[in-house]
Amino acid sequence: MTYRVTLQAEALNRPRLLADLTAAMSATGLDIVSAVVEPPQELRVRHTYTVELPDAQTLPVVMRAMLRVSGVYDVRRPGLEEAPRPPRLRPNSRGTGNAGDPAARPVRPSWGIHDGPAAFSGTSGPAEAHPQ
Repeated sequence: MTYRVTLQAEALNRPRLLADLTAAMSATGLDIVSAVVEPPQELRVRHTYTVELPDAQTLPVVMRAMLRVSGVYDVRRPGLEEAPRPPRLRPNSRGTGNAGDPAARPVRPSWGIHDGPAAFSGTSGPAEAHPQ
């Protein structure tokens, strides 16, 4: 049984990119059914391949091989959008919390030793660090 899959590679356009991608893919033992290369836009190019895999475990191997080709920065299966996120259980706003939570206290700046600012002042020596 073979598995037919469509893969999309985003890459920086360069000479021999098509040859390098197809060689890397073929080395994993798949059959390339079709290839579409879109015209470059701002030095970026998109290659879309339909391939037949000998087994399902070959898919991540093929995608890694494609990513190893110089200039390729993304490989994905088109049409598979990011999974929907579950709804938030409570609003994402400050001041709301669980029932019984203590009231939020105002934030005050942090002070270091001898009531000096905790941030590094860029000077060296104890006398210069805290002018008074």
